[in-house]
Amino acid sequence: MISLFQGGPKTVALGYLEGISEFIKENKEVEFTIIIPTVDEIINKAKKLDLYNKCNIITVEYPNVELRFTYKLFYDHIYTPWISHKYKIDYIFMTANFASLFTRKKQIVLFHNLHYIENINPFESLKQKLKFILEKKLFFLTLKSKDPIYLVQTKFIKDKLSKHTKKIFLHRMIPPDNEFRCDEKNYKKVSEEFLKYAGYLKMFLPAKFHPNKNFWIISELAKYIKENNLSIKIFLTLKENEYKHLLNDHLERLKDTVVNLGEISYHEIRCYYENIDIVIFPSSSESYGFPIIESILTGKKIIVPDMPIYKELLKDKGYYFNLRNIASLFETIQKIILERDNKINYNLDYENCKWKNKIYEIVNLFKSGEK
Repeated sequence: MISLFQGGPKTVALGYLEGISEFIKENKEVEFTIIIPTVDEIINKAKKLDLYNKCNIITVEYPNVELRFTYKLFYDHIYTPWISHKYKIDYIFMTANFASLFTRKKQIVLFHNLHYIENINPFESLKQKLKFILEKKLFFLTLKSKDPIYLVQTKFIKDKLSKHTKKIFLHRMIPPDNEFRCDEKNYKKVSEEFLKYAGYLKMFLPAKFHPNKNFWIISELAKYIKENNLSIKIFLTLKENEYKHLLNDHLERLKDTVVNLGEISYHEIRCYYENIDIVIFPSSSESYGFPIIESILTGKKIIVPDMPIYKELLKDKGYYFNLRNIASLFETIQKIILERDNKINYNLDYENCKWKNKIYEIVNLFKSGEK
């Protein structure tokens, strides 16, 4: 059983659905019960893969409300155990950092939130701080009481988490095979959209608004670009209210420098990568953020914080800056401007990250625990 509710980006959901479809073709006796949110891209993907005829698929309402975290607690820790009991499920796979409470089933958890195992609270507002404290206590409660197996995407997090448990395995993922593509029609549409930015260095931050993503850096960077009259445009994929909140009082002055593309469907995202020059990803919380892997797959330069996680993934091919010293970001950008070659060969081990193999990893871990 896979809980995809509140369990990371839609990309992860799309990938696991792809992997399950391929796995079922080779293992027809295995049955899956999948909880998915009512998100069009995910539901349409399940239909396209004919999973509604091959699995028990349960859809739950995705909460776009203030009580979102309360919804998450209910579905992960009450609804999920009930579903596992109702459908006589043998194993539970959670994609939301926590094991599920109130069940005796053996569980695997996809874990990515580094802050839970560090002695820091990354938030500024009291509300966010209290919510984070609750989440962290919940994480350690499920760790100690449920003793799950954890899947992580970097050795750095594996080493950190090993101080608390030994049941940890590397589980690296890439964008879904059938989603991260750029067909001719979409490429033409996006290319025409970007024609008006010819002559500019085009930077791209393809992420939703979140405190850990450090979007405040973008407004500081935009001011620097404006003050130094640099031919650079920054492209975001935010909701309009988030975009206006980010630029705040500087909206009129910086809106020509920071261009908001709005929310982009994932089946179009590669076409945007093909039309930009650099990716900037200032997040301080990602273990294996898809913008990094998408940059690797498209050979784009990427600017990231100078952190062990990113150095493990990008090694000497990443462009790093100090989160505590915004001037270091400006220096990194000046360095990129002076370089001529825009493409990078990252030599990613693509085959090892196939989604079908990810499902085999999960199933084999469950089976090995029975011996």
